[in-house]
Amino acid sequence: MTVAVKHRLSAAVAGGLAADVATMTTHWVYDQAELKTKVDGRDPLFVDPPINNFYTKEIGTHSPYGEELQPLLDALVTKNLLEKPAIFKRYYNWAKHTDARLNHVSKSLLEKAGDGELGSTAEWESCVAEDTQANGFIKVPFVAARFYQLTEKEVNTNELLQKVSESVAICQKGDETQVASAIALRVFVGVVQGDSVSEVLNKLSTDTTIAEDEREHAKAAMTIAKKASVGNTPSEKQVAINEVAKEAGLSCALPGAVRVALAVASLYENDYEQAIRVNAMIGGDNCSRSILVGALVAANLASETQLWSVPQAINSKSHHKRWDAELLAANPAL
Repeated sequence: MTVAVKHRLSAAVAGGLAADVATMTTHWVYDQAELKTKVDGRDPLFVDPPINNFYTKEIGTHSPYGEELQPLLDALVTKNLLEKPAIFKRYYNWAKHTDARLNHVSKSLLEKAGDGELGSTAEWESCVAEDTQANGFIKVPFVAARFYQLTEKEVNTNELLQKVSESVAICQKGDETQVASAIALRVFVGVVQGDSVSEVLNKLSTDTTIAEDEREHAKAAMTIAKKASVGNTPSEKQVAINEVAKEAGLSCALPGAVRVALAVASLYENDYEQAIRVNAMIGGDNCSRSILVGALVAANLASETQLWSVPQAINSKSHHKRWDAELLAANPAL
């Protein structure tokens, strides 16, 4: 495994989690004009007081999406990994005892599993919600960092796809969330291998060896990025991406959520802080998008000679657990 790959995987884990924390204070504001008015020219990252109307959290902590990743991250660094039915029980226990605001998929698992005394994997699987939201693709950077292997210049992409699929299926059923997670993984692998986000999207958009639905995600992300590539000033560029993202969808619903995230990551692939600021000001479910945006851009900025780290302005305000060293240490190939 090359030093560059290790640096990019580490950057992705750190960058994805930090982006969620930094974005949390503007989460779930769907009226873009209202968001702009309330931010009022300030830095939207860690905006104080928070302008998110759905829950109250300490500034510097995770959104419900980042919180929902914690039982997965914990599993990825233990011997049980994604073993069933233990992984379902782990998620259930987290959902039952956390004080975090539960997303739909976690709430559904908790409600359907009753007292949690289920025995078989089939019983647990019957409690998983049919769902087409962003909860799946946000898991990609972390699952990939744990299982990534490089043998004779070949990445274990098929194994990674399987591991991502298993992690998505813990809380979500449905082809759409699996496809969105698969294209997110393919983009992630390409970036870790050294291509930029925009280069990977361009390659995948014409790659006939992958599923047509995956290619469509890549093409759509490129189209969003192209339409948003207007304006000379940061404010003009923000207006452009806001309009195009609104057309694609501001919520956590697929396919919009993954396509907008990939588009933002490609547009701002060389500027981590600007990428997550722009994503925050798009509004809507900006936290789910921020995890993928932050992971991809951070990985893109790392190299063999550059071990990327979270910018001090963000790191100093963050109070979340850092998983990058622990997660990479659990990967026997690193």
